[in-house]
Amino acid sequence: MKSRPAPKKATKAATKTIKVSAPLAHKSQSKNWWQRARTAIILIVVGILLTITQTAWWVSHTVYDSAQFSQITATALTSESSRDAIAKEIVSQSFSGRPVLQATLGKSAIKLISGLLATDQANNAIEKSTEKIQTILTSKKRDPVTFNLVPLKKGLVVISAIAERVDKPIDVEASQIPDSIVLLDRNNIPDLYQINQTLLFLAPLSIFLSIGLLGYLLYSGRSRIYKVLLQIGLMLVAVAGIGLVTGPLVRPPVLSLVGNANARIVLGNLYDGFIAPFNTQLAYMGALGCIIIVFAAIQLGVIGAVIRKVRKTS
Repeated sequence: MKSRPAPKKATKAATKTIKVSAPLAHKSQSKNWWQRARTAIILIVVGILLTITQTAWWVSHTVYDSAQFSQITATALTSESSRDAIAKEIVSQSFSGRPVLQATLGKSAIKLISGLLATDQANNAIEKSTEKIQTILTSKKRDPVTFNLVPLKKGLVVISAIAERVDKPIDVEASQIPDSIVLLDRNNIPDLYQINQTLLFLAPLSIFLSIGLLGYLLYSGRSRIYKVLLQIGLMLVAVAGIGLVTGPLVRPPVLSLVGNANARIVLGNLYDGFIAPFNTQLAYMGALGCIIIVFAAIQLGVIGAVIRKVRKTS
């Protein structure tokens, strides 16, 4: 008995199905590609906007907050390394015309002056220096940062008794000591006023744009909400990580603006003091990103799948 050939209608129907499904698959792939690209672009833009917002918040609550600014600056200037650096600069500038006296006084003078800088006598000078630094950062004034030595002159004169030599007593008169020394020259201080003003101006715009873009991303991806949340969490962690890594990388170029070794130590302590609150902000943002990642991963079952896989392998 001869077998009958397959019906031609069925073959035509299958061919037609293949021809129809191929364009649909291509269209679906194109849609998915555009969806991923759009998400990536939005997340990058939001990351930049959040960086601007974080920086503006930091400027507003450290540089323009007088209480916070004074606390950070006073802590940096009264640290042991800063006091030693200022003491070296005082000795260097006070006795620049008397190299023999400067060499004779040596470490004992620096140690004494460093101790004086930790007393109440130096508080007024530190407060004045703090005000000058804040004025430079929050206005167009470019006056050098000086340190007033008038309250310390009596203590500096005592050096003559401490460093006195038996064969040749050393006499240091108050008139020979300058009234102030320059800690940071105006030419070595970057002009940050316009940058700060621009950041503060852009902050509200950045906040509203970030909220709008994230809202749009969540609404358009509501069918896959947990995947979108996972991507947002990863973006937050990435921005925080980049910011935390950038801080130490920017420090050397900032310090290179100052040629004086003692002033560089003081500037380094100021930099570390002011970058600490910014790093704290980034750490909070990174922690929020981690929380979002864990929540989204739990909802997607990623963590459960990993645990099951580990149990199977063990």
